[in-house]
Amino acid sequence: FTALLKCMKKFFTLLLFTLSTCFVLAQEGGWSTLSHPGGSRVDDIYFHGKNIGWTAGGWNLKVHKTTDAGQTWTPLTLTNNQYLRSIEFFDENIGLCGSVAASNVPQAQRLGSLYRTIDGGNTWTNVAPAIVPRPAGICGLARASTTTMYGVGVWYGPAFVIKSTDKGATW
Repeated sequence: FTALLKCMKKFFTLLLFTLSTCFVLAQEGGWSTLSHPGGSRVDDIYFHGKNIGWTAGGWNLKVHKTTDAGQTWTPLTLTNNQYLRSIEFFDENIGLCGSVAASNVPQAQRLGSLYRTIDGGNTWTNVAPAIVPRPAGICGLARASTTTMYGVGVWYGPAFVIKSTDKGATW
């Protein structure tokens, strides 16, 4: 009987240690809400590493950048009157931001924009006019490698996929 009590004591000590370790480890991670000065909807976010990130979204015509893991955000204005929908970067400097033309515009006039930056978002150039046929918008961007990016179109069609193999310079 004494041997059984010693065995049970060891078992419960080990169980208590395991459960308390799991509880402590579970407290180290998790979700938290960060402030964002955008004032409207944010549709996409991309982080390069743990500190540098960008958001895009809405009619506010802004991309926001953080260099401190989202504690503060700096607005980076794009000159456009479209809805910013997607953002993705190759590195700290070269990135793309897709926008969507308004759906109430006649289809022939729906010309979305695809902006490219080579200076971390300080300046942007619309590269969409070189895409044939020009899409009505870019709703999603996905980096496939250090030089390759894919983009996809808008919900109101027509459907398409675009690809760049030179960091978004040509499509």
